[in-house]
Amino acid sequence: MDTPTRITPAHLWVGAHDEVLAYTYQWLQKFFATCNACQVCVTCRALTQQQHHAVSWFAPQGASYLLEDIDPLLHTISFALEQDTHHFFVITQADRLSPASANRLLKTVEEPPAGYHFIFLTERLDDILPTLRSRCLVKQWHTAPSSASDGILSSFFMTTNFQSPQAFFQELEKSKPSEQTTSALLDEILLYWLAQLRQAYILNDMKKKKEALRMVTMVRLWLTRPLMPGSSKIVWRDLFLQMHCA
Repeated sequence: MDTPTRITPAHLWVGAHDEVLAYTYQWLQKFFATCNACQVCVTCRALTQQQHHAVSWFAPQGASYLLEDIDPLLHTISFALEQDTHHFFVITQADRLSPASANRLLKTVEEPPAGYHFIFLTERLDDILPTLRSRCLVKQWHTAPSSASDGILSSFFMTTNFQSPQAFFQELEKSKPSEQTTSALLDEILLYWLAQLRQAYILNDMKKKKEALRMVTMVRLWLTRPLMPGSSKIVWRDLFLQMHCA
């Protein structure tokens, strides 16, 4: 995952709610923390608990955003930031911005004061006002795997319960994942465990924290390794043994 050195004023991230939320936490952690999103330091924990001083979170209080829901954002952005500091506004369920509330944001999103940035999260790109969408850098991704077989393969890695190696290797032979599919599924598995880790922090469940952090660490390690042609089966075999037999 990249956090660009030249920060885009406005992002629009489109995907399943839990997926884009997990991506947002990790992206912000990489931006603000010096630990490469370790999940356990004070900064990472403040971000996943939506308590970081430099990030303001917004969600609709009813069926859609009202003008008064936007007022705190406009109040905050009226204050100039110190040089080389940044503040992010994360607008969740952005597809529920009413035309009036979206229009109220247009000028600010297009030309925000120095240091201010917007992240809009949505599951439905078509429900975003075109004039607002045109002012954002759009990123779309989908958790749905490329085939039903791929979905069965990834399910082996979304549990801490030991599963039959025989069943796994049979499924691996059946699905024959390509290098591209392997990368996409590893991303999907990582986002799943990041969401599990956040939930464990919210519930203060130490056992689940430990399990999820172990899974996140393992999958991240594999994502940093370049995939060689024909290596997908080896990656899945080794990851399965590491995750389920450790």
